[in-house]
Amino acid sequence: MFLHEGIWHLFFNMLVLYWGGRIFIEFLGSRKLVWTYILGGISGAVLFVLAYNIFPVFSDVKEQSVALGASASVLAIMIAIATYIPNYNVYLLLIGTVRL
Repeated sequence: MFLHEGIWHLFFNMLVLYWGGRIFIEFLGSRKLVWTYILGGISGAVLFVLAYNIFPVFSDVKEQSVALGASASVLAIMIAIATYIPNYNVYLLLIGTVRL
């Protein structure tokens, strides 16, 4: 949850965490943000390990696979705010206004 494979991986995770985290804190608070981040990362890691060991489609790449990054934690925060306030409008640069 706290290491990244490359600079762009880190950059985009932190960018989405900043934007999503601001909305999350506005409606749910910073204490819940920390717990959602930690539990989302742990859940993502557990699902990653289970998927790579249960499903045979991953058998060829199992030895080269690495669970690294904060993507599961950041997505847990985004899913939490999208579930809690689905009609919240966000302005995306080239797309315009969209709902979470």
